[in-house]
Amino acid sequence: MAKVANVKELLARAERLRGIRQLWESYWDDVLRLCIARKAYVTKSKQEGDRLPVDVYDSSAIEALRIFAAGLMGYLTNPSAKWFNLRTEDKDLMDEKEVKVWIKDSEDRIYDTLNSSNFSFAIHEAYLDFGSVGMCSIFLEEDIQDYVRFYTRPIKEIFIDQNEREVIDTVYREFEFTVRQCYRKWGEDCPKAIIDKYEKNKLEEKVTILHCVEPRYDYHPGRKDSVNMPFMSVYIEKESKKKLSESGFRSFPYMIAGANKESGETYFTSPMMECYSDTKMVNRMVETNLRAAMKLVDPPLDVPNDGFLNPFNLNPGAVNYRNPGTPGVDDKVRPIQTGGNVPLGLELIERVELKIQRALFVDLFLALAQRDPKMTATEVLSRQQERMLLLGPMLGRLTEMFSQIIKRTFQILTDKQVIKPLPISLQNQGSLIVEYVSPLARAQKNSEIGSINNTILLVGQLATGNPQVLDKIDFDKTVDEIALLEGINPSLIRDASEVEEIRKARATAQEAQAKMQAMDAIAGAAQKGGAAAKSMAEAQNVGAE
Repeated sequence: MAKVANVKELLARAERLRGIRQLWESYWDDVLRLCIARKAYVTKSKQEGDRLPVDVYDSSAIEALRIFAAGLMGYLTNPSAKWFNLRTEDKDLMDEKEVKVWIKDSEDRIYDTLNSSNFSFAIHEAYLDFGSVGMCSIFLEEDIQDYVRFYTRPIKEIFIDQNEREVIDTVYREFEFTVRQCYRKWGEDCPKAIIDKYEKNKLEEKVTILHCVEPRYDYHPGRKDSVNMPFMSVYIEKESKKKLSESGFRSFPYMIAGANKESGETYFTSPMMECYSDTKMVNRMVETNLRAAMKLVDPPLDVPNDGFLNPFNLNPGAVNYRNPGTPGVDDKVRPIQTGGNVPLGLELIERVELKIQRALFVDLFLALAQRDPKMTATEVLSRQQERMLLLGPMLGRLTEMFSQIIKRTFQILTDKQVIKPLPISLQNQGSLIVEYVSPLARAQKNSEIGSINNTILLVGQLATGNPQVLDKIDFDKTVDEIALLEGINPSLIRDASEVEEIRKARATAQEAQAKMQAMDAIAGAAQKGGAAAKSMAEAQNVGAE
């Protein structure tokens, strides 16, 4: 029987996990403030109507992060295009028509479920977190209306821990509910203080809730109750330290992806953190350059006065008084030339902004969109391959999260009998494998396609001298491999049996045509032979006369 959760132990562990996270919080706030200020509330509470900071003078990091998230959205999980396929572990089973039909139907149902839910909104917010603080967290919950519901949880709410394999399997989430939300979710299981506030119509007051999700090691797998599940789920109201509910999940409900991580550390670093110093520097550079430009447009003035008592004020439009009796100085009012070099400042700013854009892979996403008319297709492919070398590891971590999302969605749809029953041939097989066919996934495979293409070209050149070398290449398998790498719809590529039938029919037709041509040749020869014999006979008759 599963052990009932101890509230005191869970609260103590939450505080220990909070202590680890506190080492990162001020860093996250500094980074978020420069690239997406609406999320920069890790160390403080956000109030309704809080204004964004006015001392951020450069928006290159903001724009780069926006393009980064939009690029991942458009080229990795575009809701209007197919971005993943399912297949069996045994590739030979994919040749069976019944399996193909079931796989295609299951894919369509998963796509329909994701697109009808709030997945697109949640994943876009997750991309912003991934690029800025290096970690995104999505809570995938069953939903009555849409089957599944996605909630992107901000880094401020999440405490994490990992197992001995460095896989994140524990999430504690601290968040606020209103009294109304709390009562609607847990009803009479709420603490008496919350019920009293609800009855007194104090619905907007805040309540702090702790959600604890971690593995259970003492559950009974054969029992069907919610407590006997591989993962524990406990909600606690912090002020009263009262357990609101305890249940479980068959699979880990928090989908977490991290960008970069040092071995032994719990949390991750991000592309934005890698260019944090550049972002701070360009912000100061833009501020300085603006001040220099303002001084040139509206320079400080030097005007006469009875005596010069104050230090020079070099702000734009400032007035500085001098003693009119200063030797060699007239009494005219004149501007003070500060000697600012605005063009040089703009050049330096542009260089730093390009570094920030490269850190967020803006050039890669623009290359995928082919927005630069000056670049040839070869140059675009070369840039893609160069940048994919750096983006590839992060994409690998994102696709791990997507695999968890797809498999958990598949499990929920199977439990709700939305997915059709497994074909007989698949009932003893392992889990399905997810393959990604998005533009970014294909861009990762472009180098392999290029290698195949180069090999065929080289063999073609050798074949001009020795045609027999073409026997070394299985062109049917080559076509199948290219179609797989390019993510072509499998229904567009004929399977081996269909190709064999077509080739047999073609061979039969060619054989029949060859027989017809042979018969025509024989008939022609016979006709020519008869005409020749007749001519010889006539010649002999003429000679006899």
